[in-house]
Amino acid sequence: MAFWQPNFWREGFWKDNFWAGMNAGAALAPPVWTSLIYFFPDAVIGTSINLNLGQYAFSPEGFPLTISVQSGSLPSGLFLSSAGVISGTYSATGTFQFVLVANDTSGGSAVTNLITMTVINTGFVLLQNAISTLDNAGFVVSQPIQHVTSNTVPAGYVVSQSPPAGTLGQPNTPVLLVVSDGPSNVITNPVVGNYVGMFYLDAQRSMALNNIGTTNPIWQNSSVVADTVVISQSIASGTPVAPGTAVTLTVSMGTAPVLGGISGITIPVAH
Repeated sequence: MAFWQPNFWREGFWKDNFWAGMNAGAALAPPVWTSLIYFFPDAVIGTSINLNLGQYAFSPEGFPLTISVQSGSLPSGLFLSSAGVISGTYSATGTFQFVLVANDTSGGSAVTNLITMTVINTGFVLLQNAISTLDNAGFVVSQPIQHVTSNTVPAGYVVSQSPPAGTLGQPNTPVLLVVSDGPSNVITNPVVGNYVGMFYLDAQRSMALNNIGTTNPIWQNSSVVADTVVISQSIASGTPVAPGTAVTLTVSMGTAPVLGGISGITIPVAH
């Protein structure tokens, strides 16, 4: 007996539309960014870059991807290809923030976290380098270090100092440093971050960027936490606070020194 097949089945019309309807309910996986991209090492104006960020995005369905800037802007002089390659020559200093989006041909998309790139002029001094220079010269840095916003000095670099450079001073004279937090981006509803495990200077910078205040740290010896790493904080991570609310950090001084043996030494009588 011959099986009857209508013309529209044999010609593929009903068959194709049947399977299309069956597949319509199946959700397609959107693109995925395989790695979080946060801070890049500071770049120097006039240098070039060729960086493939597209390698961190893929489509589980195998669709071709197109990478573009969803918000913000790349550093001046840089360009982004549709494959996700950032290239060009840095032509202006400053801190630049942007978000990339990966779109596939089915309409799916995925965005990166907020990416920050800082371009510097070699005339600026990095905070860590300034501290090292003062320490080697016999001076001490006043705590807490002051932070200000700046549209000209990149985040993490010294804006000013007091006393100024060239001033004669006694050993251990305190020097006040004012450090840039980059362009103003005031957060009106700050939330305390998790600073435990961060280096103290990095924690200070994170707090300033998120409108969280600082106080003089509590220094404490620790045999398990490395020197200058935050051990604990006075307000728990995730707590909403008023702008400028101060969080006190307890910071490791490293392992406490051990007093050597003094047996056999005669202590003279004081007269």
